[in-house]
Amino acid sequence: MASELKPDAAWRKRPAAGLTDAEAIDYSGRHLAYEAEMFLEAARDLFNTKHVRVGTPADRRTRNRTVEALFAHGRCLYDFLRAPLLDCDGKVVYFDAVHAVHFLDGWLARKSPAADRFKMRSNKELAHLTTNRRSSTEPSKQIAWDGPRDIWCELRRFAEAAPPTRLHERVRTITAEDLLPELPCGSEAQMPPPVFSTVDSTAEVWELDTDTVLVRPETMALVLGLMERERGGEEAPLNHKFWTYRMFVHYRAETG
Repeated sequence: MASELKPDAAWRKRPAAGLTDAEAIDYSGRHLAYEAEMFLEAARDLFNTKHVRVGTPADRRTRNRTVEALFAHGRCLYDFLRAPLLDCDGKVVYFDAVHAVHFLDGWLARKSPAADRFKMRSNKELAHLTTNRRSSTEPSKQIAWDGPRDIWCELRRFAEAAPPTRLHERVRTITAEDLLPELPCGSEAQMPPPVFSTVDSTAEVWELDTDTVLVRPETMALVLGLMERERGGEEAPLNHKFWTYRMFVHYRAETG
């Protein structure tokens, strides 16, 4: 399909509301399909490498770039699915901003608090320097996957409803896949359980940007034992152990 796209774009710098059918096909095949594909790949890269140890600064920078790709492309798709921004007189503020309604008359995105929170995080922690940016040591820094999942499912719903005379087939092909097989549309988003591993090391090893905890065996036994005694001998939920361990290591680092 890509070979059908012409190198010169007749729609460039024109009002998005004036796209002809041919121009809408061309635009969606170039740019909407790209945004969807990058969002899909970033989500899968992050989710499927949750057990990969992020050890070197270069590793962390690579992972950070993937996180930023997820939020940047997700933010773009979130805005695409919403109605154009209007001023107090009811006029479109950004005439060149392309939205789903330009491909499908009457389109109205369903509300999703999870998607709204994802968009807000992309604004506060990526697109702008704000005092709401979170430290890498905060448990809330983790990605809540229900937001990306809801954006993707709404994009799929749009692609299924948009007429083929205005939407490129590439968009339908890409969005036909689940963003994450573990979180299909309509499912409840749950963070995957973390994996505890032990390593022979003279120091504790832990990564806030992954769901794998690597610790010395004696520390593992200590932390899990404390957790079980705290709960009266009852086995503590894995996620509870995970976050408690993170707090434990942070406390050790602070107190020496």
